[in-house]
Amino acid sequence: LAKQICESFNVEYRMTTAIADWSTYETIGGYKMNKDSSLYFDEGIFLSCFKDSKNEIKNEWLIIDEMNRADIDKAFGVFFSALTGDNINLSFKGNNDKNVELINERNITSIKNIEPHQYLIPKDWRMIGTINTSDKASLFEMSYAFMRRFAFIPVPIPKKIDESMVEKYLNNWKIVNNTIGDLSLASGLTVIWKIINKYKPIGPAILRDIASYVETENDWASAIILYVLPQFEGIEGSLLQNFVQELESSEIKAFSDQKHIINYFIEDFFAISF
Repeated sequence: LAKQICESFNVEYRMTTAIADWSTYETIGGYKMNKDSSLYFDEGIFLSCFKDSKNEIKNEWLIIDEMNRADIDKAFGVFFSALTGDNINLSFKGNNDKNVELINERNITSIKNIEPHQYLIPKDWRMIGTINTSDKASLFEMSYAFMRRFAFIPVPIPKKIDESMVEKYLNNWKIVNNTIGDLSLASGLTVIWKIINKYKPIGPAILRDIASYVETENDWASAIILYVLPQFEGIEGSLLQNFVQELESSEIKAFSDQKHIINYFIEDFFAISF
């Protein structure tokens, strides 16, 4: 969805995944050593969005996947102020021995030339972060100072899941809606998605993994083992048993034919016995 937002505005973008080890060195930049042992300023992920190797202005939107996997306050540092529209002077020296500057376009009337130590943040530049709400309690917390610099847009699981909607997903993913067994791929995915969401609500990302696997392997049971059951970590054994029974009694005959495979995985992975 974040990629499609950028594509709908016809802007260049880059995508990166946040990690716990991020500091301002990775995001803003820091000193690196040349072969002659001299130091130079090496720009980080953020600053590289604003200027190319020829020192020309560019506007490359930034998508940060799994944003709350980073320690936000440590990783973003002085960029907090830049996100609110302020101009910032960094302590690092650029290649012209002047302090690195972050300049917001909204604060100036015009700018003809960017010096090597300057980075212009276009007023229509955007940073788009993604987070999973199920992870927000187990990963780094985001400070209120950080959160107020963003608009939070919830992307819920579709309330009404039907075959026509799944067909649209398959078309968007460029996955062919072939017949698998006695059902079309879209019909089978619709059945599975509804059953899964009774026990563990999931979005379309995992459904896409299932669809890609079943399209090539024609194997519903293995798709459930590979992509769905690991998501059930921590669920009660009785609910797992109910889940499997619902699969077995569904329109997808493969589940009743291969129930021993699913049961074997559950007994081994979850250390429970049916």
